[in-house]
Amino acid sequence: MFKIYKKIFIFMLSISSLNPVYCSSWIEYEFSEKKGFAAYYDPVSIEKVGDLHTVKILKKYSQPKFLVDTEQEMKYSSTVATQVINCDNNIYKNKTIDLIENSDGSGKLIKSYDYTNKTNWNLMKKGSIQETLHKVICFNV
Repeated sequence: MFKIYKKIFIFMLSISSLNPVYCSSWIEYEFSEKKGFAAYYDPVSIEKVGDLHTVKILKKYSQPKFLVDTEQEMKYSSTVATQVINCDNNIYKNKTIDLIENSDGSGKLIKSYDYTNKTNWNLMKKGSIQETLHKVICFNV
């Protein structure tokens, strides 16, 4: 009997560790049929320090995207980014961006970019997807 429970436990542990992104509670904040994606944020991931808010963002693409890197073509269907938003100054920057195999943020990690050490910030543009996220994160948290 113990062996069965042990096998079940190992199986459940392996499933949960495959991709923790899939287990998040994503909330849609933007959809663009024209651009072919829906964007979500994870309210559980939000951290606030002063004027800075850090949040995880999932973009699900309606059609797979392709990246050519070192002469190899890679296909991905979603991205998961960790973004920092400065609410008072209306600026933002990405800390990390992961290209993920499946459109729901699960599956194989195709490529990961780390921008943690970059110091340049992007200005939020009126009417942009970023402005929508800014309103959700800065005024509802």
